[in-house]
Amino acid sequence: MATIQYISKSLNACNQTPHTHHCWELTYVYKGTMSVTFEGGRVDCVASQAVLTPPNLNHCNIVSDDVVLIRAFLDNNEWKIDKPIPIFDFCDGDLGKIMQLTCKWFPATGNDNFDDSVLDSYCNIITHILNTFISNQHCSRPVLEITFDIISNFTDPTYCIDSSFDNHPLSKDYLRRLFIKEQGFSPIQFLTKIRINHAKKLLRAKTLHGYKINDIAYLCGFDDQLYFSRVFHKLVGKSPREYTVELGQNEK
Repeated sequence: MATIQYISKSLNACNQTPHTHHCWELTYVYKGTMSVTFEGGRVDCVASQAVLTPPNLNHCNIVSDDVVLIRAFLDNNEWKIDKPIPIFDFCDGDLGKIMQLTCKWFPATGNDNFDDSVLDSYCNIITHILNTFISNQHCSRPVLEITFDIISNFTDPTYCIDSSFDNHPLSKDYLRRLFIKEQGFSPIQFLTKIRINHAKKLLRAKTLHGYKINDIAYLCGFDDQLYFSRVFHKLVGKSPREYTVELGQNEK
Protein backbone atom coordinates (compact mmCIF):
# COMPACT_ATOMS: atom_id res chain seq x y z
CA MET A 1 0.00 0.00 0.00
CA ALA A 2 1.13 3.54 -0.69
CA THR A 3 1.71 6.03 2.10
CA ILE A 4 0.88 9.71 1.80
CA GLN A 5 3.81 12.02 2.48
CA TYR A 6 1.88 15.22 1.78
CA ILE A 7 -1.44 16.30 0.28
CA SER A 8 -3.01 19.73 -0.19
CA LYS A 9 -5.59 21.61 -2.25
CA SER A 10 -4.29 24.53 -4.27
CA LEU A 11 -6.50 27.40 -5.48
CA ASN A 12 -3.65 29.42 -6.97
CA ALA A 13 -1.50 26.87 -8.73
CA CYS A 14 1.06 28.33 -11.09
CA ASN A 15 3.11 26.90 -13.92
CA GLN A 16 6.25 25.13 -12.78
CA THR A 17 9.68 24.92 -14.30
CA PRO A 18 11.01 21.43 -15.05
CA HIS A 19 11.56 19.54 -11.79
CA THR A 20 11.62 16.10 -10.16
CA HIS A 21 10.24 14.55 -6.96
CA HIS A 22 11.67 11.67 -4.96
CA CYS A 23 8.14 10.20 -4.56
CA TRP A 24 5.07 9.64 -6.71
CA GLU A 25 3.08 12.76 -7.55
CA LEU A 26 -0.70 12.43 -7.93
CA THR A 27 -2.33 15.62 -9.19
CA TYR A 28 -6.13 15.81 -9.41
CA VAL A 29 -7.80 18.58 -11.43
CA TYR A 30 -10.98 19.93 -9.82
CA LYS A 31 -11.33 22.89 -12.14
CA GLY A 32 -9.52 24.18 -15.20
CA THR A 33 -6.89 22.26 -17.14
CA MET A 34 -3.38 20.94 -16.61
CA SER A 35 -0.71 19.40 -18.81
CA VAL A 36 2.27 17.38 -17.61
CA THR A 37 5.11 17.51 -20.11
CA PHE A 38 8.17 15.26 -20.00
CA GLU A 39 10.82 14.04 -22.38
CA GLY A 40 9.04 12.17 -25.12
CA GLY A 41 5.47 12.91 -24.14
CA ARG A 42 2.66 14.95 -22.65
CA VAL A 43 -0.47 14.15 -20.62
CA ASP A 44 -3.39 16.61 -20.75
CA CYS A 45 -6.08 16.77 -18.05
CA VAL A 46 -9.40 18.54 -17.61
CA ALA A 47 -11.67 18.60 -14.55
CA SER A 48 -12.28 15.21 -12.88
CA GLN A 49 -9.04 13.83 -14.26
CA ALA A 50 -5.67 13.27 -12.64
CA VAL A 51 -2.08 12.41 -13.53
CA LEU A 52 0.18 9.98 -11.70
CA THR A 53 3.83 10.94 -12.25
CA PRO A 54 6.64 8.52 -11.23
CA PRO A 55 9.53 9.54 -8.98
CA ASN A 56 12.71 11.11 -10.31
CA LEU A 57 11.17 11.97 -13.67
CA ASN A 58 11.98 15.44 -14.97
CA HIS A 59 8.63 17.01 -15.84
CA CYS A 60 6.76 20.30 -15.99
CA ASN A 61 3.17 21.09 -14.93
CA ILE A 62 1.40 23.67 -17.10
CA VAL A 63 -1.94 24.91 -15.75
CA SER A 64 -4.77 27.24 -16.77
CA ASP A 65 -5.43 30.48 -14.87
CA ASP A 66 -8.59 29.12 -13.24
CA VAL A 67 -7.14 25.77 -12.18
CA VAL A 68 -7.95 24.15 -8.82
CA LEU A 69 -5.81 21.15 -7.95
CA ILE A 70 -5.28 18.57 -5.24
CA ARG A 71 -1.69 17.39 -5.23
CA ALA A 72 -0.50 14.39 -3.25
CA PHE A 73 2.96 12.89 -2.83
CA LEU A 74 3.05 9.16 -2.14
CA ASP A 75 5.60 6.46 -1.43
CA ASN A 76 5.05 3.11 -3.13
CA ASN A 77 7.64 0.51 -4.13
CA GLU A 78 5.22 -1.70 -6.06
CA TRP A 79 4.18 0.52 -8.96
CA LYS A 80 6.21 -0.19 -12.09
CA ILE A 81 5.60 2.63 -14.55
CA ASP A 82 8.20 4.98 -15.96
CA LYS A 83 6.09 7.82 -17.38
CA PRO A 84 3.03 9.83 -16.30
CA ILE A 85 -0.32 8.15 -16.88
CA PRO A 86 -3.81 9.72 -16.92
CA ILE A 87 -6.32 8.74 -14.26
CA PHE A 88 -9.97 9.20 -15.26
CA ASP A 89 -12.43 9.60 -12.38
CA PHE A 90 -15.22 7.58 -13.97
CA CYS A 91 -16.82 6.08 -10.84
CA ASP A 92 -19.00 9.00 -9.70
CA GLY A 93 -15.96 11.10 -8.76
CA ASP A 94 -14.74 8.60 -6.15
CA LEU A 95 -11.08 9.53 -6.47
CA GLY A 96 -11.81 13.26 -6.11
CA LYS A 97 -14.02 12.66 -3.06
CA ILE A 98 -11.43 10.51 -1.31
CA MET A 99 -8.62 12.95 -2.06
CA GLN A 100 -10.72 15.83 -0.72
CA LEU A 101 -11.44 13.89 2.49
CA THR A 102 -7.75 13.08 2.78
CA CYS A 103 -6.92 16.78 2.46
CA LYS A 104 -9.22 17.57 5.37
CA TRP A 105 -7.85 14.80 7.55
CA PHE A 106 -4.13 15.09 6.76
CA PRO A 107 -3.40 18.22 8.89
CA ALA A 108 -4.77 16.42 11.97
CA THR A 109 -2.41 13.46 11.73
CA GLY A 110 0.24 13.22 14.39
CA ASN A 111 -2.17 14.75 16.92
CA ASP A 112 -2.94 12.56 19.96
CA ASN A 113 -6.64 13.42 19.66
CA PHE A 114 -6.94 11.95 16.14
CA ASP A 115 -6.64 8.41 14.85
CA ASP A 116 -4.11 8.18 12.01
CA SER A 117 -5.67 4.91 10.86
CA VAL A 118 -8.41 6.94 9.13
CA LEU A 119 -5.78 8.51 6.88
CA ASP A 120 -4.35 5.05 6.25
CA SER A 121 -7.79 3.87 5.15
CA TYR A 122 -8.16 6.76 2.70
CA CYS A 123 -4.70 6.07 1.34
CA ASN A 124 -5.59 2.41 0.90
CA ILE A 125 -8.63 3.36 -1.19
CA ILE A 126 -6.55 5.75 -3.31
CA THR A 127 -3.98 2.98 -3.82
CA HIS A 128 -6.61 0.51 -5.03
CA ILE A 129 -8.09 3.04 -7.47
CA LEU A 130 -4.64 3.78 -8.88
CA ASN A 131 -3.79 0.07 -9.04
CA THR A 132 -6.87 -0.44 -11.21
CA PHE A 133 -5.71 2.18 -13.70
CA ILE A 134 -2.11 0.97 -13.69
CA SER A 135 -3.22 -2.61 -14.38
CA ASN A 136 -5.51 -1.35 -17.18
CA GLN A 137 -3.18 1.23 -18.71
CA HIS A 138 -3.00 -0.93 -21.84
CA CYS A 139 -6.70 -0.18 -22.42
CA SER A 140 -8.00 2.59 -24.63
CA ARG A 141 -10.15 5.31 -23.11
CA PRO A 142 -13.43 3.97 -24.60
CA VAL A 143 -12.78 0.56 -23.05
CA LEU A 144 -11.90 2.12 -19.69
CA GLU A 145 -15.08 4.20 -19.77
CA ILE A 146 -17.21 1.15 -20.54
CA THR A 147 -15.43 -0.86 -17.83
CA PHE A 148 -16.09 1.71 -15.13
CA ASP A 149 -19.63 2.36 -16.32
CA ILE A 150 -20.35 -1.34 -15.86
CA ILE A 151 -18.82 -1.22 -12.37
CA SER A 152 -21.00 1.77 -11.50
CA ASN A 153 -24.24 0.15 -12.67
CA PHE A 154 -23.96 -3.61 -12.12
CA THR A 155 -26.43 -3.65 -9.18
CA ASP A 156 -29.21 -2.11 -11.31
CA PRO A 157 -31.49 -4.84 -12.79
CA THR A 158 -32.62 -2.40 -15.49
CA TYR A 159 -29.05 -1.65 -16.61
CA CYS A 160 -28.33 -2.52 -20.24
CA ILE A 161 -24.81 -2.87 -21.64
CA ASP A 162 -25.81 -0.88 -24.72
CA SER A 163 -26.29 2.22 -22.57
CA SER A 164 -22.54 2.18 -21.86
CA PHE A 165 -21.90 2.46 -25.61
CA ASP A 166 -24.22 5.40 -26.20
CA ASN A 167 -21.73 8.17 -25.35
CA HIS A 168 -19.20 6.97 -27.92
CA PRO A 169 -19.17 7.87 -31.61
CA LEU A 170 -17.81 4.41 -32.44
CA SER A 171 -20.19 1.60 -33.41
CA LYS A 172 -21.36 -0.85 -30.76
CA ASP A 173 -19.95 -3.82 -32.66
CA TYR A 174 -16.54 -2.18 -32.89
CA LEU A 175 -16.60 -1.29 -29.16
CA ARG A 176 -17.47 -4.87 -28.24
CA ARG A 177 -14.62 -6.21 -30.34
CA LEU A 178 -12.25 -3.62 -28.85
CA PHE A 179 -13.36 -4.52 -25.31
CA ILE A 180 -12.77 -8.23 -25.96
CA LYS A 181 -9.36 -7.53 -27.48
CA GLU A 182 -8.18 -5.36 -24.56
CA GLN A 183 -9.90 -7.02 -21.58
CA GLY A 184 -9.95 -10.63 -22.75
CA PHE A 185 -13.72 -11.12 -22.40
CA SER A 186 -16.90 -9.48 -23.59
CA PRO A 187 -18.69 -6.65 -21.76
CA ILE A 188 -21.57 -8.96 -20.81
CA GLN A 189 -19.11 -11.56 -19.46
CA PHE A 190 -17.46 -8.82 -17.41
CA LEU A 191 -20.82 -7.65 -16.06
CA THR A 192 -21.86 -11.21 -15.19
CA LYS A 193 -18.57 -11.93 -13.44
CA ILE A 194 -18.90 -8.82 -11.26
CA ARG A 195 -22.51 -9.67 -10.39
CA ILE A 196 -21.70 -13.25 -9.41
CA ASN A 197 -18.65 -12.22 -7.37
CA HIS A 198 -20.87 -9.75 -5.51
CA ALA A 199 -23.47 -12.48 -5.00
CA LYS A 200 -20.85 -14.75 -3.42
CA LYS A 201 -19.97 -11.99 -0.95
CA LEU A 202 -23.62 -11.45 -0.06
CA LEU A 203 -24.22 -15.19 0.32
CA ARG A 204 -21.27 -15.42 2.73
CA ALA A 205 -22.92 -12.67 4.82
CA LYS A 206 -26.48 -13.92 4.28
CA THR A 207 -27.16 -14.83 7.90
CA LEU A 208 -25.87 -11.45 9.10
CA HIS A 209 -28.28 -9.51 6.90
CA GLY A 210 -31.21 -11.91 6.84
CA TYR A 211 -31.18 -11.93 3.05
CA LYS A 212 -33.07 -14.55 1.07
CA ILE A 213 -31.84 -15.84 -2.26
CA ASN A 214 -34.27 -13.68 -4.23
CA ASP A 215 -33.09 -10.60 -2.27
CA ILE A 216 -29.48 -11.34 -3.17
CA ALA A 217 -30.39 -11.90 -6.82
CA TYR A 218 -31.99 -8.46 -7.02
CA LEU A 219 -29.14 -6.75 -5.12
CA CYS A 220 -26.74 -8.17 -7.71
CA GLY A 221 -28.71 -6.88 -10.69
CA PHE A 222 -30.86 -9.92 -11.49
CA ASP A 223 -34.64 -9.46 -11.59
CA ASP A 224 -35.25 -13.20 -12.04
CA GLN A 225 -34.17 -15.55 -9.22
CA LEU A 226 -34.27 -18.66 -11.42
CA TYR A 227 -32.05 -17.04 -14.05
CA PHE A 228 -29.69 -15.85 -11.29
CA SER A 229 -29.46 -19.41 -9.93
CA ARG A 230 -28.71 -20.83 -13.40
CA VAL A 231 -25.96 -18.27 -14.04
CA PHE A 232 -24.51 -18.76 -10.56
CA HIS A 233 -24.42 -22.55 -11.00
CA LYS A 234 -22.77 -22.22 -14.40
CA LEU A 235 -19.94 -20.02 -13.08
CA VAL A 236 -19.50 -21.39 -9.55
CA GLY A 237 -20.36 -25.05 -10.10
CA LYS A 238 -23.14 -25.16 -7.50
CA SER A 239 -26.42 -23.42 -6.83
CA PRO A 240 -26.61 -20.41 -4.46
CA ARG A 241 -28.29 -22.62 -1.84
CA GLU A 242 -25.63 -25.32 -2.18
CA TYR A 243 -22.98 -22.61 -1.88
CA THR A 244 -24.40 -21.41 1.45
CA VAL A 245 -24.72 -24.97 2.74
CA GLU A 246 -21.05 -25.51 1.97
CA LEU A 247 -20.29 -22.41 4.01
CA GLY A 248 -22.34 -23.72 6.92
CA GLN A 249 -25.03 -21.08 6.39
CA ASN A 250 -28.11 -23.24 5.79
CA GLU A 251 -31.11 -21.17 4.88
CA LYS A 252 -33.85 -21.35 7.52
